[in-house]
Amino acid sequence: AYEARTQLQQSGAQVGSLAFLALGVIALVYWLGRPRETSFLVFALTSVAWTLRNLPYYVTLPRQPEALAWFWWMTNASLAWVMALMYLFALYFDPRPSPRLTRALVLFVVAVSLLSMPLPGMPLRSLLAVHLINAVVASAVGVVLTLRTFRTGGEELRHITLAFWLTEAFGLHDLLLVTGAIAPSSLYLLPYASLVVLLAFLYAAQRRYVQATREAAQAQQRLDAIQQMEELGSGFYLAMHDLEIRGAGEVLGENQSGNMLEVGFQLYNEMLSEAVRSLKAGKEPDLL
Repeated sequence: AYEARTQLQQSGAQVGSLAFLALGVIALVYWLGRPRETSFLVFALTSVAWTLRNLPYYVTLPRQPEALAWFWWMTNASLAWVMALMYLFALYFDPRPSPRLTRALVLFVVAVSLLSMPLPGMPLRSLLAVHLINAVVASAVGVVLTLRTFRTGGEELRHITLAFWLTEAFGLHDLLLVTGAIAPSSLYLLPYASLVVLLAFLYAAQRRYVQATREAAQAQQRLDAIQQMEELGSGFYLAMHDLEIRGAGEVLGENQSGNMLEVGFQLYNEMLSEAVRSLKAGKEPDLL
């Protein structure tokens, strides 16, 4: 049972981290070609941070005490890096980001990372203290993301926020496991959070890609319509074409929808006028 649990613990961390890292490399290559698309850079950095966080599950620990101390610092500090990067990625789907909160979070992560270094005189040498501070700040960040989700109602932001809270719950479980509040036979859940975050990021990126593709297609249709409309009075027809692109159908053309498609525009107008006259006279309209 112990061997099976250990194998499950290691394989889950390896699969999640390596899959995330592979997609992170692709995102980094894409960002190098389009530097303005910084969301891909954040995606790549998040994949690296998760890989560092899960290093103990698939590498041999250093034997030298000093190297081991730096190794544990890197794996534990990377959890705060993941928290900050998840928040930064979520901001790309928030129409009203908060620059002050972003700067405060980045400064917090940098400060905790520096103060917890394995150097003489550093105040945050306790692993438990670092995890508790990260848990408190992560809860505050989760509350902020939740409030923003309710305000904007974006589907992408909702999924990222859910992944954030699941990561927070997994981290709390592991913290209780380290302190002995949970039986030692339990699995560490935080390594599996990389899969949750990966799925949320991919879902958000896929929805953004589909939306961008749809907008590009509509923009191309409008450009084609503008090129075709060069005569006097073509503004009206251009407006009608734009209405058609947005799904309303042609107003005066043959391509109609619903009842107008079945009976034709002229007959439909006559039937509508007759129905209005009957209703004004207090009679039931006869449309047969």
